[in-house]
Amino acid sequence: MEMLVNPIALKEINSADNPFQSEFWAKVKGLNRWVSYGFTVIPEAGEDTDAISEQTMLVLVKKFPGSFSLAYIPFAPTSVNGILSSKLLYTIAGYVVSYIKESVFAVRFDLPWNHSVTEWEKPDTPPPPPYQLSHLSYSIQPEYTVVIDLTRPIDEIYQSFRKRAKRNIQKCRELTIKKIKISEEMNLFNKWYETYIITAERDGFQPRSADYIRELLILGSTEEQSAVLTESAVSAKLYLAILNNEIIAGIVTIQSKNRSVFLLGSSLRNTGIDCSPSYLLQWEAIQDAKETGCSIYDLFGIPPPDSRNHHLKGLSTFKSSFGGDSIRRSGTWDIPVQRIPYFIYSVIEKKRIKRARSL
Repeated sequence: MEMLVNPIALKEINSADNPFQSEFWAKVKGLNRWVSYGFTVIPEAGEDTDAISEQTMLVLVKKFPGSFSLAYIPFAPTSVNGILSSKLLYTIAGYVVSYIKESVFAVRFDLPWNHSVTEWEKPDTPPPPPYQLSHLSYSIQPEYTVVIDLTRPIDEIYQSFRKRAKRNIQKCRELTIKKIKISEEMNLFNKWYETYIITAERDGFQPRSADYIRELLILGSTEEQSAVLTESAVSAKLYLAILNNEIIAGIVTIQSKNRSVFLLGSSLRNTGIDCSPSYLLQWEAIQDAKETGCSIYDLFGIPPPDSRNHHLKGLSTFKSSFGGDSIRRSGTWDIPVQRIPYFIYSVIEKKRIKRARSL
């Protein structure tokens, strides 16, 4: 398939179906010194035109010592039939490398949900770049998740929950649920962040910094005033569960026009109540997403089926309690552009991820 890939302004990126493909997410990643580029992908007439439609694409670039950079494309491109050819990925990677100013040693694709990659169609002809498309043994973003269809009536959504979720929601009704405005209630954010650190130490994950989460919420608060999000807007919200004026749990969600994503959360134990407030917080976020016209609520990340040692294994029971559908994607794919820098980076990254996820 022939196609054109052209640069566009970040504000022109259509984030309706994916908050991770947005100007908002570009700004969030900029907090960690990622450089962002926007592109439009336009397929030209051909026999495979119906496989991929015109779309926008966010590309994030991370600089490393030695003037080398990784170009990273989260949850894109998308295909009508859920199949992306390796030729398509090579073509997009070639355009990306030619347009961005950094010296790129690899282009990385974290594929969208329900998408897979076909092999290079011409085995006797090497692909355009000098090195082969590589499917990583680990995935940067989750490979499995649970999504809830919000186009159904709210009562039907609730009735699809499992007994565990319903029981905890009913038992936690005495709690106060508060959605805070970060600019006005910074003291509540700081108290919640303390519970987040406690949760990270208990459950063994590496917490985001307070500055990072605070700025994410500030960036996502501007669109919250609108009843219906536009095609390019993303909001971010912090929900708190409060008992006797003490914060005992909280969750952060980000939401584009059609998709709301549970990003991170915290909960304290031994709080004196016989329930988990995390269930009630999720139910509140699901109802909010439904009321604002969102069609999908994404619990974002569960382990693969029958996985015993996966770093997300503790989340499976909780997230599957909300019913929904379990979906997967084909993971993370790299196209190396400069062999030696890519090899060095791969060795270091494998060790870092293995150490972080073994916690």
